[in-house]
Amino acid sequence: MNGKHSDYGKGRQSGQRNGSGNDRGNNQNGKGKQSDRNKPPLKEVTLPYHFIPFPGNGEDSDYLQYEQSKLPSHLPIRGRDERLSGSIRYQLKPCTPLAVELRKDYEDKPFLAGSMMRGKLRSNAEILSASAPDFIDRTEMLYRDLAGEDKETYRYQLMCNSVYDPFEMNDDSELDSEVQKEKQEMDQTFQIENVVRAGYLHKKGNDFFLIPAKPIGSKNFSSVKEHQLKKWNLSLNRSWLLYDKKSLESYLELLNEIEKEINQISEQIKGIRFQNKHLLSVELENHFKTVFIDQFSFTQMSRKKMFKISEWKHAEIDTVFQELDKIEKLLLEKLLRKCSKSDILTDLAGKSAQRWGLKARMYILYEAFIKKNREFQPYESGEVYYQTTDNGTITSISRAGQKEHWPKGRLFNSTNAFSKRSHYVIGEPVDDKTVVISQEEINSYNLFLSKIRPNKKGKSSKEFRKFYDLFEYESKWKEGRKIVFFLFTGKKMLIGRTPYFKVPYKHQLNDLLGTPDGDRIDYANALFGYAARTSSKKEAPESYKSRVRFSPIHITGKPQVNDKNFQLLTPYASASRMYLQQPERKKGKASTYAQKEKPKLNGRKYYHILNKSMGDTEPKIDKKDTGRDSLLSTKRVLQPDGIKLSGEIAFSNLTKDELGLLILALDISQLHRTSEYKDKVGTLGLDVDNLFESIGGAKPYGFGKVQVFEIKVQLEPNDNSFEALMYGHSEECQELSEEQVGTYVDAFLNSIYEGLKPRDYFKHIHFKRYLKSKQVFEPGVNWHNLQDKINKETNKDGGYPTNWVLKPL
Repeated sequence: MNGKHSDYGKGRQSGQRNGSGNDRGNNQNGKGKQSDRNKPPLKEVTLPYHFIPFPGNGEDSDYLQYEQSKLPSHLPIRGRDERLSGSIRYQLKPCTPLAVELRKDYEDKPFLAGSMMRGKLRSNAEILSASAPDFIDRTEMLYRDLAGEDKETYRYQLMCNSVYDPFEMNDDSELDSEVQKEKQEMDQTFQIENVVRAGYLHKKGNDFFLIPAKPIGSKNFSSVKEHQLKKWNLSLNRSWLLYDKKSLESYLELLNEIEKEINQISEQIKGIRFQNKHLLSVELENHFKTVFIDQFSFTQMSRKKMFKISEWKHAEIDTVFQELDKIEKLLLEKLLRKCSKSDILTDLAGKSAQRWGLKARMYILYEAFIKKNREFQPYESGEVYYQTTDNGTITSISRAGQKEHWPKGRLFNSTNAFSKRSHYVIGEPVDDKTVVISQEEINSYNLFLSKIRPNKKGKSSKEFRKFYDLFEYESKWKEGRKIVFFLFTGKKMLIGRTPYFKVPYKHQLNDLLGTPDGDRIDYANALFGYAARTSSKKEAPESYKSRVRFSPIHITGKPQVNDKNFQLLTPYASASRMYLQQPERKKGKASTYAQKEKPKLNGRKYYHILNKSMGDTEPKIDKKDTGRDSLLSTKRVLQPDGIKLSGEIAFSNLTKDELGLLILALDISQLHRTSEYKDKVGTLGLDVDNLFESIGGAKPYGFGKVQVFEIKVQLEPNDNSFEALMYGHSEECQELSEEQVGTYVDAFLNSIYEGLKPRDYFKHIHFKRYLKSKQVFEPGVNWHNLQDKINKETNKDGGYPTNWVLKPL
């Protein structure tokens, strides 16, 4: 990297070329579709998890309903209805270490909680019986997309949410929401300062009040680049700086020169557009938008590796700028395809391309050459004085007392994440306008806050929490009001410390899964019970107790236990390219929760069973990292060598088909004992010796792999004699032979085939995919190499690369 950069604009004259990286001046309300051919190709990957499709097509009619009249009493029933009571004893062979909670009984003997197997069997039973998924987290999914594929939907949603003004501070407050939406749809630009409001949170007694900030020109608040603050000699605490002080100062002169030329060219573009409105057709504007937003946005440049950030960090600045000139030339060629018939439009295209090139230079300086401040802390300053243009652009900021005739405000910043280069200026409070914040809105914010994992550690983590914890830290209120951003939608308020709120996806899990019918009872509900529910039918029980009970899992041998650290990685359903079906992935088009058409979920998630557990379960932490170790969790690990696990499942008042389902849920290899469906089962690839289950924690690392064996089913005698009722069992429990076990498997298959007529059972429940979930599979991307794989694609820490989609099995 070379610090010599005086020749930043080789031969550049204001009339030569111009453009706008992320130039939103041509963005017509953010609703145009991206050009598919300019997206990076989708890349199919295998991850530590995959999905078993829901029954059939996942429609409500594809789930099999259980007959409510068959639900029995929990009291002992003998001699009638052929109800079955007894137990299933089983053994587990540990194949890899188990991340489990080891307990001890009153005799100091170790055991594991039977609930581990209960959860596993409940899930298996739901799949095998085409029951509805009861235990999928349906929490509302929120998203924030500043530069990705859903950015236009996100911006539009923010704009449509900014339609209600309880303070009546702008001229549009009397417009109804539909008229306001239409007005906003005509806006050609998206600027967060014009959409989201700023204000101050104030506490009085036990109530919280929101006080709006005075607008800055035509904006609700204003942004200033960090190098501008340096130019105005405004001193900031070192921890407030987004970038390393010395690193920024070494490029300050160059940044100011580039910004000066950007402003000059912007004024020229503004003049051309104003004087030649008649030449700016919708077709031309859409063409400009496609080029700047869909093809040459800085995000797209990075994804397509045209901006070689990692490589350029070690290059000379002049060499990098020459590369940018080549890209600028390509951009100009694309712009001129619609402008060649007019000298005026040719000039507009040239200036637009030139501006893009200048903005690209500034972007690359920050991304590749100027170092981030690793000690950054969110802050809100004391009073400052500022000057602005009519539209709210800050032209100067000072703390000096002689500037008191200038408007007052405060500087604020909540994060230095990603490529952020700006601080916010917030106007002074308008004290005569306040709104009370409801307890519901406070609870909603606190729930959101609980899900945030700060990328900080120690004292920094505590300070981070204090900054974002708006409603809990009483001591902070001694310091006065807190700066916040907010939106009123008419129904609820969005409030937070950043203007880029997370907004709900158009399609939520509750909609995609469907709302469970309170009257419907399926096999899984009937076996394992269910909690109180609302039902329209009087005969449907509001709740029902389980008819199966799981004993503790006993450990024989000499268990060896040690502690191990695991990195906590939690995949969320909001990862649409993984959790949603991707029918057009071959065309390079990915389905998302934000799209107009209703997408389909991939199914129930499971973690692949690995051949062996991973030895390295901790991330490689850079010494400069701000706190990746905060994502570590320590778990007790039970070693598999020299031990056996055994458990028992007690059941009462089951039908033959229910017992058959319970047996298969415990050990799917018992399917080969069927006599009536042998031909069918023979085509399924049932490899009895290579089927496994996963129990406990750390499954993505290959922990918890066990094999079920030595199943023994015992039935209590079905004796209704007077003596048996008075004195208990008249004979010992009967242990079923393998052939008898097969009759109960057949009973289940007969029952479910009858319920699914004319559909084929094994195809309907996607049985082969179920088998795959019990077999060893080594994914290409695992929790150990995930970050390295991501870095090769994006050069950034964080979520999956946007061109990744889950590869079908």
